Amino acid sequence: MPTAYIVKETKIIPTFRTSNTVSMFNMEPQKSSKHEWTIDIPIEDKTWNIGIIAGTSGSGKTTIAEHFWKIQKEFAWDENKSILDSFPEKMETKQIIEILSSVGFSSPPDWLKPFHILSNGQKFRVNLARSLAEAHPNEICVIDEFSSVVNREAAQIGSHAFQKIARKLNLKFILLSCHYDIVEWLEPDWILNMNTQEFKFGRTLQRPKIILQIFKCRSSLWRIFRQHHYLDTSLHKAAQCFTAVWKDQPVSFSSFIPVITRSIRAKRGHRTVCLPDFQGTGIGKALNDFTAEYCRKKGFRFISVTSHPAFARARMKDPKWKLLSSGIKRRAKDPTLNKTVSSNRYTYTFEYLGEKHESSKNLQ
Repeated sequence: MPTAYIVKETKIIPTFRTSNTVSMFNMEPQKSSKHEWTIDIPIEDKTWNIGIIAGTSGSGKTTIAEHFWKIQKEFAWDENKSILDSFPEKMETKQIIEILSSVGFSSPPDWLKPFHILSNGQKFRVNLARSLAEAHPNEICVIDEFSSVVNREAAQIGSHAFQKIARKLNLKFILLSCHYDIVEWLEPDWILNMNTQEFKFGRTLQRPKIILQIFKCRSSLWRIFRQHHYLDTSLHKAAQCFTAVWKDQPVSFSSFIPVITRSIRAKRGHRTVCLPDFQGTGIGKALNDFTAEYCRKKGFRFISVTSHPAFARARMKDPKWKLLSSGIKRRAKDPTLNKTVSSNRYTYTFEYLGEKHESSKNLQ
């Protein structure tokens, strides 16, 4: 890609108001507004997945991108269709679920909603998922105003989740943004800083560490998380509860209940939720592993049953967890809940093996 000299000139039509303003501030009358850039983006014949063009508003990000590439248009979302039904028809439901979960939008009830009723943070994630779904491996996808409409923590977490799946799928994205706080979270392969017109190639940035504080908590804290659970909003009265706090804010909740049986000493995972704005970086998984390790050190086996495909897929790859069984779970009485559970759902049952198995191979 050769060095480009780009000029953008717009005529200024004189009016009474413009003439009055020129006179008021003792300005020189102008016939046009002119901006010039000399830009070099040497990315041809190089391996990369994520590029960023960053700069303040009016610095020329969009103009530069339009000179070299085609910018992705806003997606059309049918108000009468669910999120799932708005993805390309050629995609299978399982593929859509996987890509939604990969960007941190992992709530099945929300998948059934139309796009227009989602929050700004949810719309941000869904648009990322659709960009990934419709991207072509041999083409460059350019997204303008990246992360501009969401709060900054949601933008950072979402950015990190997005770059992970983009690299996994070996897709190429160029992101235009006036926000520099997402750059480290995206860990870009190259960046063009429009404020200085400086280009740097090389993946030298790493996302900041997410330092969690984990506490035992009262069951009353569940009220913050219950609406985001993918299956059930109830909480057993015997549940022992923990929360993960990041930047003084509870961001995830996990609980377990006793398994009432004479044959084994065991606890069973009950409810685990990570707030939507913080999904995609493994916070929920980290808290769930903490509670499982807590039970193991107390001398209990820890059993977990899930029907969420993303959770199951992550645990199958994790040597700390062993898959005990999977398949359609018929109606059964659960003595710990005193009610019928797992009504004809496809479930995965895992046992936590512990930290000492981290270096071992996948157990299934």
